[in-house]
Amino acid sequence: MKIIIIGAGPAGEAAAKYAAKQNAEVLLVEEEKLGGLCLNRGCIPSKSLLSYGRKLHGIKSSTTFNPLVNLKSGVLTDCFWQEAHAQKEQVVESLRAGVAQSLKLSKVQTVYGRAEFISPQELKISEPLDPKKIRTESFDRCIIAAGSQIYFPPPFDAWQKQLLDSDRILSLRSIPRELLIVGAGAVGCEFACLYNELGSQVSLVELTSQILPGEDEYVSSALKTIFEKRGIKIRTGTTVQNLNYKDGRWQLVLSSHEEILADQVLVCIGRKANCENLNLAQAQVRKTAKGIEVHPQKLQTSNPNIYAAGDVNGISL
Repeated sequence: MKIIIIGAGPAGEAAAKYAAKQNAEVLLVEEEKLGGLCLNRGCIPSKSLLSYGRKLHGIKSSTTFNPLVNLKSGVLTDCFWQEAHAQKEQVVESLRAGVAQSLKLSKVQTVYGRAEFISPQELKISEPLDPKKIRTESFDRCIIAAGSQIYFPPPFDAWQKQLLDSDRILSLRSIPRELLIVGAGAVGCEFACLYNELGSQVSLVELTSQILPGEDEYVSSALKTIFEKRGIKIRTGTTVQNLNYKDGRWQLVLSSHEEILADQVLVCIGRKANCENLNLAQAQVRKTAKGIEVHPQKLQTSNPNIYAAGDVNGISL
């Protein structure tokens, strides 16, 4: 049996290795880098940077002077911040190499390119550097594990190339003096904590009545108290009505009619299923507003030979 898996994130990697163990012929197609969102632009790099935030907090809380830190302003010197980024890249590259080796040992064939369905049991793969180079592959079964992408609702959609998101902020080399974070979920709160330690004046804007929406109210309240003691400004039950970029700064108008200026704006409102470029109609695979429609237990799509796992089916988004 030939199985093609689209996407080499956690879902795709696990499916590929399991299928190979069952003696299936497995072709794993990845458009960018092995490891998916979590390894390359999510949990791993963010936790690596956060570890430096914890170190800095410990230094600032101690009575021992460290020459790398300007204790008065709380801003890291360039060498300390560059070290944090270098460590982050080292961790990510090391783990990515581990994923590649693990797939190789499992006898999974990995191909880099963009996959697109051309029939219910056939797809084409175009090379990322040369889209004109196309190969066609048929399959007995296919698993779509293409993940998710950043969601920019209005009014942010008109500025999405200029705004920070949870991907771009991981490569931000300079520390903004003022950082406004839209969305106080887990991701927004993580970056609020980190950049507050780095010396930025951080503001959190959240649509719902509490930070960490959906979590226990006691936990949310306790974290809010900690954040406010650290100088993080929190505005709940609030949305951004309008924004504009002028003279090197962002000008934002909130639903409370308050106007805020910020050097950088980070949008952490959420993610959406990454299924727009798969040409699902050719595969007779139905999708909804949340993602690819699947059987809740089997993860089988409307095409019985195709399955959708991970963020792309929208169940966990």
